[in-house]
Amino acid sequence: MSHTSRAIVAVVLYAACFALRGEAEQPEPAVETAAVSAAQPSPPKADLHSGSAQVVVDGRPVMRLATVPGVISGEQRAAEATTRILELAEQGETRSDIRPARHDGGIALVDGDRFLVSLYPQDATLAGLPLTELAKRDAEALRAAIEAHRNARSLRTIARRAGLAALAWLAFIVLVRILRHASDAVRNRIRTWRIGGLDRSRVRRLGKQLANQIALLVFALARLVIAVVLLVLFLNLVTLTLRVFPQSGSLADSVLASERSALESALLAIVDYLPSLVFLLVIVAVTVYILKALRLLFDALEQRDLNFEGFLSEWSSPTYSIVRFLVIVFAVVVAFPHLPGGESDAFKGVSIFFGVLFSLGSTSTVSNVVSGVILTYMHPYRVGDFVEIGGTAGTVIRRDFLVTRIRTIKNEEVTIPNSSVLGGQMKNYSALAQDRGLIVHTAITIGYDAPWRKVHELMIAAAKETSGVADEPFPFVWQTSLNDYHVSYEINAFTRSPHELFRIQADLHRNIQDAFNEAGVEIMSPSFAALRDGNSITLPRSHRPEGYKAPSFRFDRSPNAKS
Repeated sequence: MSHTSRAIVAVVLYAACFALRGEAEQPEPAVETAAVSAAQPSPPKADLHSGSAQVVVDGRPVMRLATVPGVISGEQRAAEATTRILELAEQGETRSDIRPARHDGGIALVDGDRFLVSLYPQDATLAGLPLTELAKRDAEALRAAIEAHRNARSLRTIARRAGLAALAWLAFIVLVRILRHASDAVRNRIRTWRIGGLDRSRVRRLGKQLANQIALLVFALARLVIAVVLLVLFLNLVTLTLRVFPQSGSLADSVLASERSALESALLAIVDYLPSLVFLLVIVAVTVYILKALRLLFDALEQRDLNFEGFLSEWSSPTYSIVRFLVIVFAVVVAFPHLPGGESDAFKGVSIFFGVLFSLGSTSTVSNVVSGVILTYMHPYRVGDFVEIGGTAGTVIRRDFLVTRIRTIKNEEVTIPNSSVLGGQMKNYSALAQDRGLIVHTAITIGYDAPWRKVHELMIAAAKETSGVADEPFPFVWQTSLNDYHVSYEINAFTRSPHELFRIQADLHRNIQDAFNEAGVEIMSPSFAALRDGNSITLPRSHRPEGYKAPSFRFDRSPNAKS
C-alpha cells in the first residue's frame, strides 16, 4: 500500500476516534451552554461547608447542595435529588419544563407537578449567588442534563456511535496490517542490505556486520514505539466502544482514567530519568574516548613507535586488556546508581546474589587469571616458543589470562591452565637458542676395549653429519660414568632450530649407529648380564670383519687345580 493510502487510513482512524469521543462526551449543542454554565460553580469552601455534595448525572456534575444544619445533610440531599432526576429522565420523551417554585424557606425546582430538589440560602452562600439566580442556573443545568441523558440513550444516537466505532476498528485493523507488512519489508531489506555510498575507509572501520546490527537495533526501537502507539490506540478504541452504550460509560471512564494515569506515570518517569540518562551518556562517551586513546597508546608501544624503558612490546596487548577491563569496571561502578532501578532493593539483591555466585564459583578462574597476569610480566615464554610444560613439549600457539595452548610434534593441541604453568616446572627451548644455541645431547655405552679417543671422534663425526646441528660452537663429548662393563659417553651438539629438536635427536641416533658400525666399534647398549651364545659380537653382518668367526669359550686350567 502506498504512502497516500496509509495517510488516508490514519486520517480516517483519527477522525472516527475524534468524532466518536466527541459524540460520547458532548451533549447536544443547544444544551451545551447550559451544561457548561451549570458545571462552573464557585470553588467549594471546605472549611465552611464540609458537608456539601454534588448532584451527578451520567458522570457530569449538575449542582452542589449544602448541608442544612439540623435538617438534612448535603450527601443525603444530593442522593435523593439524583434519584428523582434520573426517574424523570427515564420517563417521557418530551422536553422537560423545569422551573423554580417557592418552597418552605427556599426555592424548589419542579417539572410540572413533579418535585425534584429544593434550594436553600445555604446553597446560595456556597455558590456565591443570590438564591433566585442560583435557582435559574440550576434549573437550566437540570434541563440540559436530562436532555443529554435522553439523547445518549436514543436508538439514533446509539446507531451512529456504533457505526463510528465500527469504522474506527476497521481503520485500526487496516493500519495494523499496513504496519506489519511495512515492518516485514524493512526487516528483510536490512537483512539483505548492502552498504553503499560510504567511503571504503569507513566501511573497513565499521564493518558491514556492525552496520547491520545497528540498523536492526534502530528497527527494534522503532517497532517498540509503534507497539506502544498501537496499544494506546487500542485502549482508546475500547473506551470509545464502551461509550456506545450509556450503561457502560462508567467502565469506559475507568479504562480511560487508568490509561491516562499509566501514560502520565510513564512520561513523568521518563522526564525524571532524563538527568540520569544524560549522565550515563556522558559516562559512555568519556569511556569510549578513553579506550580509544589507550588503544592508540598501546598500538604505538606494540609497533615500537613509542618506547618506555623496561616495557616490552609483547606486553602491549595484555596490558591494554587489563587497563581496558579496569576502565570499564570503573565506568560501570560510577554508572550503576544511575541505572533504572539501580537504587531498588530488588536490584541490589540480584547484584549481591550474582556477586556471591561469582565468588563461590570462580576460585579456579581467578587463580588462573592471576597466574596469567604474573606469567605475562615474568615473560618466561612467548607465542611461537618451543617449550615443555608438565611433561608436554610443543610450540606455544596461544596464551591468554586463563590458559596456555601448545601444539605438540604429534599435531595435538594441549590446553594447560596458567595456574599449573606457574606452579610447575617449565623448559623453554627457544629462549637462548638464537644466542649460543640449544644443546642436543644423547648418551651411549661403549666397552672398555674401545679407545676413548676413537669413540669421541666417531660421535663428533656423527653429530656433524646431522642436519640442523650448528658448526659453531663445535660439538663435544663427555664421559659421564665408568660403569662395571662399559663407559658412558655423551655427545653434545648445538642447534639453533629448537622446533626440530626431536627430529635432530632422531637423526643423531641414526648417524651414531652408522658411524660406529662402519668403524667396527660395538655399542654396549643395552648391556648383557649373561654370556652370549658363542660370544658373537653385536655388529651387523655387513660391518663385521671379513672372515669373522665367533670365538669359542676358553677354559684355562689352574695350576693349583687337583687332577
